[in-house]
Amino acid sequence: ITDCSASTLVQSTGTVGGLVGRGGGLEMDGTYAASYLAGSAAAGLVGDLTGSAQIRGSYAVGFIESGSTPARAAGLCLGSGRAAVESSYSAMLFTAAETATNYPLCETGTYSMTHFLESDHFNFQGETGLGVSYSALIDSAQWTDLFGNGVFTSKSIVQSHPYNLQTTLALTTFTYPGLKDLDHWATGGTVPGRQPGVL
Repeated sequence: ITDCSASTLVQSTGTVGGLVGRGGGLEMDGTYAASYLAGSAAAGLVGDLTGSAQIRGSYAVGFIESGSTPARAAGLCLGSGRAAVESSYSAMLFTAAETATNYPLCETGTYSMTHFLESDHFNFQGETGLGVSYSALIDSAQWTDLFGNGVFTSKSIVQSHPYNLQTTLALTTFTYPGLKDLDHWATGGTVPGRQPGVL
């Protein structure tokens, strides 16, 4: 999966993923998902990783609503498979369901120059020391140190498409690290229990 993107709103009683619902033996490079996800098992990129995954230069942004109990969620990949992640990030925001088990990156993984947005910490498991602040994540001067040289780039106003609620929220530019070969298309909408928004 190379140079691909998904801007989605997915709600299910089962497993949901921002880019891939279920899969294994995956290779992902230069890919992103901008998603509102609601389900008992949800993840920003792969909802149920059943085998290995190699992920490089990719990201997930959006919201995860873990409404049912027991619930599990992950910023990038959830499931029994193991992900090797390099130069990537998650800026997924998790709901406040205290009974949910939330993984900021992957349920099982190894990481190199990979980080998650330190926000909405609800029962996070593992990956201590890999979190970054919002101010650091939107500071392009820090991206080389965080992710490596040339992995991410800034998006101009013409490369950013925060549609739907763009007018009311005055969002015109994607401020997180973007991919040089892809415009950023956000998803606008709602999931149960959250206010409308755009990422």
